[in-house]
Amino acid sequence: MDQEVSVRAERRTYRRMERWDVVSKDAIRWMLGGGDKYIFDPDCLEDFVGIEAEEMIRNLLGYSINVIADETNENASSRLAIINMAPVGIEVTAVCMPFVDRLESLKRKSNPDANYGYERETWDEIWCRKNNAFVAPSLDEGFDKILYVGDKEIDRAGD
Repeated sequence: MDQEVSVRAERRTYRRMERWDVVSKDAIRWMLGGGDKYIFDPDCLEDFVGIEAEEMIRNLLGYSINVIADETNENASSRLAIINMAPVGIEVTAVCMPFVDRLESLKRKSNPDANYGYERETWDEIWCRKNNAFVAPSLDEGFDKILYVGDKEIDRAGD
C-alpha cells in the first residue's frame, strides 16, 4: 500500500482497517496529565499541543509511515495545514465517521470512567462549537479521496 495521510478518523475503528499510526491532540492532553487526567488549557497549553501534533505528523510522514491525524478538523482551513504536510505523491484521504449526536457525545464524556474531569456544561459547549463550525470535506480542498465509515451522509443539523 502506498503511504497515506488521513485527516479525520476515529482511531479505534479505522486503525483496525489498515496499518496506521495515530496522532491525537487528545492523547497529548492525556499525556500532559500523567495518563490519568485530561488536561485542556486553552490559555496556556493548546498552542503547545497543536505544535506537537503537527511535528509528530511531519516526522511520521518523513519515515514513510501512514498517519491518522485524529481530530475533528471541522472546516477546510483547519484541514489545510494537515493536507499541506503530505509530501508530493502521497495520497491524502478524509475519513468521515458516523455523526455522534449531542446527547450521545455528552453521555460518553460525562461517564465517570472516562475521567475527563470537566463538567457536562463544558462538553456541551465544546460539542456545540464544533458542530456549528463543521463543514463536510470535499475533493476541492486537496483530498485524493473521501471515505465514509458507517453513515453515507453527514447530517450535522440535528442534536
